[in-house]
Amino acid sequence: MIFNGFLVKNLQVGLGNSAGGNLAIKFTEYRGADFNPGFNDTDSTPILYRLFSYYQLSGLNSSTNALQMKISAHNLIVDHPKDIRLVGTGYAAPGDHVESLDTVNLWAIRNLTFEDLLDKNFTVGSTRYPSILPIIWLELECKWNEDVVKIFWTSTENDLAAKYEIFRFLSLKDDLELAGEVNVSANSESIQSFSFTDQTAKNYSKGLYQIKKVNQNGSYFWSEIFRVEGEAKVAKHHFSIYPNPSVNSEQVRVSFGKNVKADLIEVQIVDPSGRLKAKFEYSQNEFEVRLAELPAGVYLIRFLSKDMTTTLRWIKL
Repeated sequence: MIFNGFLVKNLQVGLGNSAGGNLAIKFTEYRGADFNPGFNDTDSTPILYRLFSYYQLSGLNSSTNALQMKISAHNLIVDHPKDIRLVGTGYAAPGDHVESLDTVNLWAIRNLTFEDLLDKNFTVGSTRYPSILPIIWLELECKWNEDVVKIFWTSTENDLAAKYEIFRFLSLKDDLELAGEVNVSANSESIQSFSFTDQTAKNYSKGLYQIKKVNQNGSYFWSEIFRVEGEAKVAKHHFSIYPNPSVNSEQVRVSFGKNVKADLIEVQIVDPSGRLKAKFEYSQNEFEVRLAELPAGVYLIRFLSKDMTTTLRWIKL
């Protein structure tokens, strides 16, 4: 038997001579993917993602004759085709990986033998997040906007969706923490864009996110795990005054960012007319005394160092 390209859905087997037999191909489809498969390819490259759906080939006589297998990721959104790999369901596929730069067919390619086909499952995997994006998640973007994280996504089948739950965790070893929810309108279009702002992100120096799409019937689908792009521009020099507004009897304090050295900060207090009321090197005690001396009103409090200037609006009642 000579294989010149056997195509079933998105599976192709070719470039090989078989010792005979009756080829049977079985495709098992499961929704979703494993984002933590826990195995390496035969060249020791970690596999960070693999689909739950898989192919099984049977009926061919065992032989050491060479062949090439391809599985297309045509029903997936692929960021970097070179990261696609043909893998097993929880284990490395036999044979050797062949890198492909085909951006049209999006083949995951493997050189192996007919003997390697026995008792094995074959599917599409990836060597990084989020190289392979299921078609339900058409677009995902997560980035810092000052000291908050903005998440944008576009998804299909929103006519069935009830809400999206956004989860945050610091590393793959940590438990998921619900950061917030976005509800979907009852008459939502099939393809729709959404956004979510994580206001608490400034409390974390880094983080990972994952979105859970919850349908009206209780079924749900997960996005891949994704990281925040860029860095917090305000968080590393973050200042806040509390309480704000405040009254005479309250003790007023300042919260500094992690990278700020308080003893190198100059403080300036400006009244509503723009007059400089005080200027001094920061200390908590002097800061409280200076503010206590001020009459009720709205003030601008400036914090200055050699590499930054931050101005806050503070109200004294």
